[in-house]
Amino acid sequence: MTLFGHDVQYSKQSFEVEGNYAFALIQAERYDEAEKHLKRAIELKSSSFSSYEGLGEIYAKKGDINKAIEYYYKAIELGGSYGAYANLGLILIYQKKLSEAEELLNEAILKFPKDPNLKWLMAFVYRKFGQIDQAKFLLEEALKDDPQNEAARYFLNSFQNLK
Repeated sequence: MTLFGHDVQYSKQSFEVEGNYAFALIQAERYDEAEKHLKRAIELKSSSFSSYEGLGEIYAKKGDINKAIEYYYKAIELGGSYGAYANLGLILIYQKKLSEAEELLNEAILKFPKDPNLKWLMAFVYRKFGQIDQAKFLLEEALKDDPQNEAARYFLNSFQNLK
């Protein structure tokens, strides 16, 4: 953070420095400062999904869920990472917008087929829909991709008590 904090004072036209400093500020839970630098990064390079994804994270942490959703969707529109999909999917699940979460997570899994977190989130949606076999299959696939994934293992073990 010290390095990027220094560099951001002198490099007024660097999208990368603004973004890197902002993500260091997010790690330090200095969200208002990070927001300012991510907005500056967007001014410098509006086509980069990472700044929008970072703003989504900030607004989610600050409790402004509508803004978080808006920025996560923008990040996804620009090519977003699995994190934008996972974070938005989690918000949609919490909001009980399961059909919307299912659509989003299906798209995400097609784009990032080896991401175990997207799979366990989708398995959670399937479980809510009562589609237990599909949920178990995705959890098993998630564990093939990441045998140490605790969330996938926990959810798969929870099916033992269903019958």
